[in-house]
Amino acid sequence: MKTDSVDQRYLYWLMRTYPYQRTIANSATGATVKHTSPSKIYEYEFQAPEKNMQTKIAEILSAYEDLIENNQNKIKLMEQATMLLYKEWFINLHFPGYEEKKIVEGVPEGWEKGKLKNYIDVNFRSIPKDYPYQDIQYVDISSVNNGRIERESAYRLSDAPGRAKRLAKDGDVIWGMVRPNLKAYALVLSPAENCVFSTGFAILSPKHIPYTFLYCSVTRESFVSYLVNCTNGSAYPAVKPIHFEEAEIIVPDEMILSQFHNIANPIFRNIETIEKQINYLMSTE
Repeated sequence: MKTDSVDQRYLYWLMRTYPYQRTIANSATGATVKHTSPSKIYEYEFQAPEKNMQTKIAEILSAYEDLIENNQNKIKLMEQATMLLYKEWFINLHFPGYEEKKIVEGVPEGWEKGKLKNYIDVNFRSIPKDYPYQDIQYVDISSVNNGRIERESAYRLSDAPGRAKRLAKDGDVIWGMVRPNLKAYALVLSPAENCVFSTGFAILSPKHIPYTFLYCSVTRESFVSYLVNCTNGSAYPAVKPIHFEEAEIIVPDEMILSQFHNIANPIFRNIETIEKQINYLMSTE
């Protein structure tokens, strides 16, 4: 196609499509480092509408991309605000009423020091024998990155990977146990009833603390460093559920926990709504 008959932005979006990228990938050669050639790229054949329609399509897709980027920036700002609040209240100890609280053995009076296992269950739910769903949405470790569940894979349960066994409920935190430095963690909100998770995750279910406090506690850099230091194996460094259970945690009194949750919960629910919008926009690109 001549350059005067193609909109350059349309061409940009064409080159981002799966068929184009698959074709170019299949044209790559080389034993050690596979690469394609400019001629292979130039010879790619495709059908395109008239140029004015190409322009309209490119404008719509570019607007979608801008909206997705804006939404992603909103999420980042909301997450940062929540973590800053957590740090101010629970690390710097500037929580509401802190001026009147005595410090007893290093923590404000009424707060507790303990093991995380006293406040959560780990891997509490798995697929039962009478599991009613034959079609599942599967989440593996490679699908999760730094607070985001980036994709779910559809499977018949009988054809699903052997690791597809864990179940999670609203408010659970999933944490990839292999190479914790990769931060394969996420908060699970409003999961589909047929959503199944890999056994490569430790699924943390809060039982005496709100999920908002739990999520912020186990995604701090200091907690990531703790997990990294707990790993065993050089080729396949991983932690075990017990490393989550034995982690030390300081838990505020119920009033402060409730105040924090009342602020953080609407933020996380708003993030959930925006992420659904992003997923919808990406599916229509």
